[in-house]
Amino acid sequence: MKKLQCAVGFGGDQIAWENDLVGNDTIEIFLSRTTLRQIEVIVTLHRCGSFTIAAAELGMSVANVSRMSKRFENNLGVKIFAGDKRRSVILTEAHTIIDCLAPLLEEIKCAKIGLREVLG
Repeated sequence: MKKLQCAVGFGGDQIAWENDLVGNDTIEIFLSRTTLRQIEVIVTLHRCGSFTIAAAELGMSVANVSRMSKRFENNLGVKIFAGDKRRSVILTEAHTIIDCLAPLLEEIKCAKIGLREVLG
């Protein structure tokens, strides 16, 4: 299996990706078109392994989870999920991007909490 390596920084730091599946230009386009909510949906979907369970956890409809995951894949230009989405989630090799995005999402959530505490 191909391994995605990434380094994501904040404050204008360089974003570096190494992968045979997607190129750096694709990642730049992907990052400019992807919302935090889409990342949250993808990470939750990966963790839950089910569209139904992920939808319930996120407080969304299954149709919305499916739509957002499809948009995420379209933005990336690579399929992450394969097979019958009505049952369990089946992952392709490209799912390794989630291993990079999950910690990033947690950092952003912590930063938002810290900002709320500072601002009151």
